[in-house]
Amino acid sequence: MKQAGKLRHRVLIEKRSGAKDDRGQPLDDWATFHSTRAQLEDLRGVEYFAAAQVNSEVDVRVTIRWRPGITPQMRVKVPDPRGDNVERLLEIVAALDPRGERRRLELMCRDVTR
Repeated sequence: MKQAGKLRHRVLIEKRSGAKDDRGQPLDDWATFHSTRAQLEDLRGVEYFAAAQVNSEVDVRVTIRWRPGITPQMRVKVPDPRGDNVERLLEIVAALDPRGERRRLELMCRDVTR
């Protein structure tokens, strides 16, 4: 990824915390796995159909610098730049290294805030 200016969004990659309640049931708590800059692209038209090969419900492609350990069990949280509110929550459907070069990671995501 040669143009760092495209990574203009600050995002948090989150994973389930693994915490359990008093009865041993898993809680729906999330912990930050990684904070990074990203490019967010809403997929429409031709791009959407190309991404549909991964999953027909993919709405957003999040491109970040390559990082190991990111899986579809995680999510992307996009904070509102004007405050602490959550602007968007994106469920990761697939984490792809397009050319196998370990330079960038494309996260195909579904927007779950709508």
